[in-house]
Amino acid sequence: MGGKENKVRSPRRSKTVFEICGTVAVSFLAAIGLHVFVYSFDFAPSGFDGIAAMLYEVTGINAGYFSLALNFPLLLAAWFILKRRYVLYTLLAVLLTSLFVILFQYINFYRYEQEGARFWQPYFRDCCWVCGRGIC
Repeated sequence: MGGKENKVRSPRRSKTVFEICGTVAVSFLAAIGLHVFVYSFDFAPSGFDGIAAMLYEVTGINAGYFSLALNFPLLLAAWFILKRRYVLYTLLAVLLTSLFVILFQYINFYRYEQEGARFWQPYFRDCCWVCGRGIC
């Protein structure tokens, strides 16, 4: 039969496309959260994003660049230790999140600004003190 062949999508390919789209969406939302809330309140989350936020506050250089620089050695080591598929998805997430953070600052994307005194900082500081003492 020389006619058109009926191509069937493989479940593996559909799953990969779905995972990539999910990684892009999550990276975009993470970058929005970092840009709109974290950097606006001078707040440092845990991990490399927190270190990048602190370096951004000290130097004024976009945290996306610091995030890329901090994650690169870890991703390089992971390439030799972990499964390639996992490392590639992690690399995609790190690259996209960092690029979105850089882009948001470049286009002057919206940042939440609290008028008057910083509302969250005293409450968060007290909560951390209480939880750090094992009281809660």
